[in-house]
Amino acid sequence: MSIVNRPREPNGRLSRAPEYAIDTSSPTAAKRLRDAALRGMASAEWGTELGRLFLADDITSGEYTAGKRWTATVRRYHEAIGAGAVNLVTGQAHGDAAHDPDPDSEEGRRRIWRARQAIKEMHAALAVLEDTGAASTMAVREVCEHDHAGLGWVGLCALHRGLSALADHWSHTRRRRRRN
Repeated sequence: MSIVNRPREPNGRLSRAPEYAIDTSSPTAAKRLRDAALRGMASAEWGTELGRLFLADDITSGEYTAGKRWTATVRRYHEAIGAGAVNLVTGQAHGDAAHDPDPDSEEGRRRIWRARQAIKEMHAALAVLEDTGAASTMAVREVCEHDHAGLGWVGLCALHRGLSALADHWSHTRRRRRRN
């Protein structure tokens, strides 16, 4: 069933019922899903290069999740250092720093704490990524932050290394948190 003819839920979202699940097992289905995302008829994540690589089975689900988390980590880091909320795919900034709360207020303290956490997470993840080498660091940043295609075979191998290292890092971080 194509996305265009797929029924919608009462809230307007495409139906999430299992019988309407989108088949991405064939290259044609993956291309249709990506095209639908680029036209705004499917989730925008499938229109990104990271989403395309996942749909084409070029990266694993763990690597895909790590790539999405890297993108979110970079976005939070940019906000924390005052670079503003930046859409990493389009490069457009949004948000208004002129309306930040007073740092002595409860909301201000929460924002400062979140900013420090975002900076700490970015530094830890970047250290892990840089340990995989310059090629892997560049491949992850190009695909996840700049939505760049055309890595080639060597670049794809570097991307695998970088995303796998990030996936391992975040899975270990999550385990440590649960123990505490």
